[in-house]
Amino acid sequence: MKLKRILSAILMLSPFHCFADHRPEARDWILSVSERSASWQFLGTLDLPSGSIFIGDPSRGGDYHLRGIKEVNAARLSVWLLIADDSKQVHTVWLEADGDLPEKISGEIVFGIDSAYFAFGDLWSGQDLANIGDLNLPKLPDSFEFFLPHIQNPGFTGIWLDVPPRNSPVCAVETNRDGGLKAVWTEGGGGRFSGILIDITGRRSDELYLDKLIVMDA
Repeated sequence: MKLKRILSAILMLSPFHCFADHRPEARDWILSVSERSASWQFLGTLDLPSGSIFIGDPSRGGDYHLRGIKEVNAARLSVWLLIADDSKQVHTVWLEADGDLPEKISGEIVFGIDSAYFAFGDLWSGQDLANIGDLNLPKLPDSFEFFLPHIQNPGFTGIWLDVPPRNSPVCAVETNRDGGLKAVWTEGGGGRFSGILIDITGRRSDELYLDKLIVMDA
């Protein structure tokens, strides 16, 4: 068994193995093409018991954030933020499944931002968020008030919050800007689901959104 591990290690170091099988991970590719001086921060894991995710702006209250709902071919996603080294600017959000090099886009959610942040989570958590005003909780008339004290925190970049009454988890991410964004479903080799890319600031040299560098599935 020990010999087998040694041989496997030698094979992994072989230049033939590297050229034949090595595939850059999605995070390596995203950081490289972003041309940013930034680092990845792992924010935790998003479970998707409903099989679908919502991505949108909850600051308008009601169910506005539920306009962006889409099925996800994964039970859970690893949440990664690409954050500038010299500030707290979040450049990119990467919700990782397989994490293979993105080769094509298979779906998308387009959403707007009015309060310089957005949120995402399992569909059921999003429904709890939409119904928060029906709970008659003090100081929580809607989803806007639910997020407000957290997004006003000077150190806010990304945060998990538990939505009453079931403590359903949602994640909020600071963008430092308003406007429209796009979340794209990406696939790697063999059609495997790589992850969901949400680019906020674009490529450093020309502000081209990174999803424009990936082929859209016909």
